[in-house]
Amino acid sequence: MIKHINTLVRSIWISVLLLIIFSASGFSSASTPPAPTDADTGRVENPDTGNNSSDTSSIFVSNPDVKLYFNAAISHRIDSLEWNIAGQLNGEYIDVLSDLTWEDIRICQVVLSNRTIFHDRLSFRGSLGIGNIYGGDNQDSDFAGSGRSNEFSRSNNNADDGKVVDLSLGLGYRFSPGSGRLKLAPMLGYSQHWQSLTMSDGYQTVSEAVPGIRPPDIGPFEDMLDSAYKAHWKGPWVGVDIFFDVPKPAFLFSDMEFMFTFEYHWADYNADADWNLREDFMHPKSFEHEANGAGMVFSLDANLRFNDFWGLNIGAGYQKWSTGSGTDRVFFSNGDIAETRLNEVKWSSTAVHIGVECRF
Repeated sequence: MIKHINTLVRSIWISVLLLIIFSASGFSSASTPPAPTDADTGRVENPDTGNNSSDTSSIFVSNPDVKLYFNAAISHRIDSLEWNIAGQLNGEYIDVLSDLTWEDIRICQVVLSNRTIFHDRLSFRGSLGIGNIYGGDNQDSDFAGSGRSNEFSRSNNNADDGKVVDLSLGLGYRFSPGSGRLKLAPMLGYSQHWQSLTMSDGYQTVSEAVPGIRPPDIGPFEDMLDSAYKAHWKGPWVGVDIFFDVPKPAFLFSDMEFMFTFEYHWADYNADADWNLREDFMHPKSFEHEANGAGMVFSLDANLRFNDFWGLNIGAGYQKWSTGSGTDRVFFSNGDIAETRLNEVKWSSTAVHIGVECRF
């Protein structure tokens, strides 16, 4: 996964560098001829007034046809993820055999993003977020009857470690349906999302023996629980960006822009896990999940600009994803492989962020 992330990050920064170079070179549909210079004095003659002035131009020449917005933000995010499988227990089919939930997963994330607008029409945006999990809870339940009945084993565990990575790219066409203050941009894009979740400090809270299975006794686990579940969502999306400008809203800001985004995603879902206390499972890959899913992503941002170059960005976002039925594939230590039904996977996330924005 790290190799793929590095490749994607490298691609983003190459794209950003090219955009900066185009902007610096004055990329425009109609260029202005250069003013004559005085070779002896190194000064530029103003073609309109004939006056001479010192050349104080920067390499980043302002270009009205290309607008670059860079944003660096700190985000606080709370996630939950749940999956459950069907299976056979003592010859009986159980519609929900095992159910795993991670709740109140608290994440601190750094998010870097870019928006580039060409000729006030073509709109590109990309974002990369990397975060660390610092808190959360996990529950692992097993059932001996359908309909989540006859729960015979339950453990409640810590989930205060792990990482998340989010990458999204989008391209669209911006237009104004009426007032120049309101702009819409239908978008097409592609995104990938990684979640590395953990289970530790195991504590058994339900323990009922069933034929062939003896769960751990109620209380702390005798052995150290150190299991991991790594999920990956990827696929295309369609959406819309809505912009609304508020000129000179207050003495502190030169202008204010609100941005609302909506995205609908199609996702290929893959995950693999290492259940470290199961001696009958293979390690480090004990089982894997495959399914197709979908998700919806909403966000609302306020860009408060101090001047033409710097501003403050605050915002919030919510996303909700789920899969249909898929495959749970188990790898046993003796080399056997077994498959059963992955019923569903559900992921939701709520985030708030604050950051700084720089415009060129």
